[in-house]
Amino acid sequence: MCQGNKKISIEPPVFYEEAQDLIDRCDFLVLPSRTEAMGRVLIEAMQHRKAVIGSSGDGFPYYVQHMRNGLVFDAEDWKGLEALIENTDLKQSLANQGYSQAHSLYSEESFLERYCELLAGASKK
Repeated sequence: MCQGNKKISIEPPVFYEEAQDLIDRCDFLVLPSRTEAMGRVLIEAMQHRKAVIGSSGDGFPYYVQHMRNGLVFDAEDWKGLEALIENTDLKQSLANQGYSQAHSLYSEESFLERYCELLAGASKK
């Protein structure tokens, strides 16, 4: 519970398997870090078809495009997050777009394909 709101929980660090279970059970995932190089948990949440929210700092905007596959907010602007809690249609739309992006760009198959392209390009030089 966060500031008396039973719909919000702040979770401590956990092992991978438990993190996947927590992501699977959430309505959406917020990663409010002020600095974060990548925010892998956002992509993991997208793979679970969950709407994601991240702050505008560092690497978030590269992976999360505001109102397309998630929400990007300025650090400390928690009031901007309230709309998503009750907006089921928006949550579903963002979750679907994030899921599509995660599976097309960040899957193991996609990684392997791009890695092979990188190696093929390096061998031509």
